Amino acid sequence: VRNGNGGNGLGAQVAKTLTDQGFKQGTTVSASSRTKTVIMYPKGAKDDADKVQSALGGSYTVEQDTTVKQGHVLVYLGKDFKASQGLTGDQLLQLNPGTQVLAQPPGAQIGPNGAPCVN
Repeated sequence: VRNGNGGNGLGAQVAKTLTDQGFKQGTTVSASSRTKTVIMYPKGAKDDADKVQSALGGSYTVEQDTTVKQGHVLVYLGKDFKASQGLTGDQLLQLNPGTQVLAQPPGAQIGPNGAPCVN
């Protein structure tokens, strides 16, 4: 992962996300600032690059590059990459796990449009 986004530590964050999803650990380095995120792959490895793109959760450019070694995929993060894209924490964070959520009592409404009461 090459971080051309400018976000401090973003390359390492993205690399961890990818390894957490089953990809092998690679190297992370800072790169020159760039506008667009690009995923580069060697000849015959487009499926692998598409899997990385899917894991990142965006629709980034995927292109073949003859300088990429077989068995590798390079991710160049650009300014268009947002940390929230593809980088997710727990699906549900319960701040107070002992609290039960109660259903809205029947007939509780506000105003003439029938909007439910929210407390």
